[in-house]
Amino acid sequence: MRYTLLIAICILFLSWCNRKAPSKGFEEKHFEDMQNKAAIEATNSGENISTIALLAPAEPQEITEMNVWYATSTTWFYAEPVNIPDAPWIILIHERRWLNDHIKDMVRIFAMNWYKALAVDLYNWQVASDMETAMKLSQWLNQEEATQNLLDAETYLRTKTTKVASLWRCLGGKQSLELSLASDTLDATIIYYGRLTWNVEILKNINEPVLWIFAENDNWIPPSAVQDFEAWLAEAGKTNTDITIYSWVNHAFANPTWKAFAKEATLDAWSKTLDFLNTNLR
Repeated sequence: MRYTLLIAICILFLSWCNRKAPSKGFEEKHFEDMQNKAAIEATNSGENISTIALLAPAEPQEITEMNVWYATSTTWFYAEPVNIPDAPWIILIHERRWLNDHIKDMVRIFAMNWYKALAVDLYNWQVASDMETAMKLSQWLNQEEATQNLLDAETYLRTKTTKVASLWRCLGGKQSLELSLASDTLDATIIYYGRLTWNVEILKNINEPVLWIFAENDNWIPPSAVQDFEAWLAEAGKTNTDITIYSWVNHAFANPTWKAFAKEATLDAWSKTLDFLNTNLR
């Protein structure tokens, strides 16, 4: 009897040790991968180069720029090419650090490339001078209000043009996706390493072509997550998407003012961006 009880206890213990783990959700599944990626140092070109010097066209179009305020006291900064009234519009969404000088330079560069570009402000004039503050501002962001802000921007632009695209990076990439999911009328969307949405039913709400740019060494969105995301897009029936993962670069590689900046990958991604916009907006 004693031996029988001992054997039964051993069987139960072995069964417990070999039990099947519960299925993991998306973030849980990729957490270990993200932690491993965090050990990889950011790519740094070591160059001190301005955004304008890097990305402005060889023969830039003359532009005009100004700040725009609207009912909610939120600031929009925009620039447009001179004497091109029918140029398509771009909604440019800032990164975690607010609508800073780098974002304004990007607005100017798009205008130099014959686009009208409008940069929204999702932080209501609050400025993040350091990453800790930027993280707090992004975490405190009210998504419902932010989405409405972006929808207001598209509505504002629809009175001026028939073609509107939304784009940008990191927080701006996530918010560009949020606008894509909320709007039925966008003509194109570009997302650089923005946080993903993995609900297939929600992804079915994407109507326009989307260009996705990712980084191989991204701590937050590793290639394994992107591969799963591609499968979810396919399951949602979305075939009008273009996904590129750049090797040996990290999150924020396309921002010349950031330590992870990678010049070669940035220039290639910028070329893809302009080609994508020209194809879908002109």
